[in-house]
Amino acid sequence: MKNRIGAFINAYVHHSIEDALKGISNAGFRNVELLSTPGLAKDLLPDPEQITQRDIDNYLTMCRKYELSINGIYYYKGGRKLFDYEAAVDRLKKMVDMAVKFGSPYVITDTDEVDSTDREKYFYRYIRETCDYAQSNAVIVCLDIHGDWCRSGKRAVEILRKVGHPQLGINYCTGNVIYYEGVRPEEDIEHALPYMRRIHIKDSSGIYRNYDFPALGEGTVNFRKIFNCLKGFQGPMNAELDFASSEKPLEEINEALKRSFVFLKGLDLEI
Repeated sequence: MKNRIGAFINAYVHHSIEDALKGISNAGFRNVELLSTPGLAKDLLPDPEQITQRDIDNYLTMCRKYELSINGIYYYKGGRKLFDYEAAVDRLKKMVDMAVKFGSPYVITDTDEVDSTDREKYFYRYIRETCDYAQSNAVIVCLDIHGDWCRSGKRAVEILRKVGHPQLGINYCTGNVIYYEGVRPEEDIEHALPYMRRIHIKDSSGIYRNYDFPALGEGTVNFRKIFNCLKGFQGPMNAELDFASSEKPLEEINEALKRSFVFLKGLDLEI
């Protein structure tokens, strides 16, 4: 298995950054996707408005200690209704700046709650301006499959086509399309492939709106079919665990991630 496959840090949202990096490294992964989510995961990564160069240097030192390369930074807005246009753009631009300092060419984000015509207009204006800024800094912005609006690969493609910006791509998620849309990723991923820049490799109970995403290989996603679709795909791929109870003990998270790595390695991936 090539080292391009990494792990998304979000399963460790209630633990320290060092515990998270150590667990990911000990599981066997050599790439990590960091997470910044205001008010929730402050121990993983400070908010973009608060992070200092000293913070960044400390995180990079820890990554080197645990032999991990950063392949993306996820900015989770958590469904906040951001009507302050200037503040929203400024916040995501700061995430682009953070990505540059971490040496990551990707910022991943969700789309907020877009449930009206006004909010939709706001989103398109906001994301285009952010992508202009990202382009000037050689950073790619990726929309995650997350939430009721950007809920599947098919829907994400519709959004990207309307944005019409070359710096915007899709961060596909094999588990979230089941949760939010009730579709199977083995079929839905075909819609997203031409616009995909990254993917979260996430298992699922297979039940619509059932918030349970177990260790890889312990749910219903047919990952052999998924990886057959990904032949020739060159973007980062990160294992993602997301439990019904996000406050799982550290040991349980570490063991689930180890099982996920063993499962991926057992697929004898040629990617």
